[in-house]
Amino acid sequence: MKMLKLLASLSLLAGIVFVFGGCAATPQDYAKNQAAAQAWLDSHTAPARIDVSGKWDAGDWGTADLRQSGRRVTGNIDRYAVKGVVSGRRVYLTIWEENWCYYMAELVPAGKGVLQGTYAGEPPYNPKKVDPMVLTRVR
Repeated sequence: MKMLKLLASLSLLAGIVFVFGGCAATPQDYAKNQAAAQAWLDSHTAPARIDVSGKWDAGDWGTADLRQSGRRVTGNIDRYAVKGVVSGRRVYLTIWEENWCYYMAELVPAGKGVLQGTYAGEPPYNPKKVDPMVLTRVR
């Protein structure tokens, strides 16, 4: 009977290790995630026609601080790092934490000091699975 309990306990432990052991991202997962995020940004190539530098209220996301140099955008939204591009009058942002792209956003001007659009989960960007996003310029 003790042997059966021991085997059952070991089987349970092995199952837990199997399930949770598969949750950790591998270096290949990181490389794939980063390459997909960069490819999405690289696919938007028009010259910048707007400047999004400044402080923004990002609603539930918190405060955004964006810096634009040419077409490239860097900064942060709350605790997340931001890398992006401006292509024409559209802003494409990838939103990162610890070298993993968790979100991607596409925004357009929607009035004075407002960027409005959508965000989706990690790459590849899926326009069918988006939620609204609004940034309002603070300064």
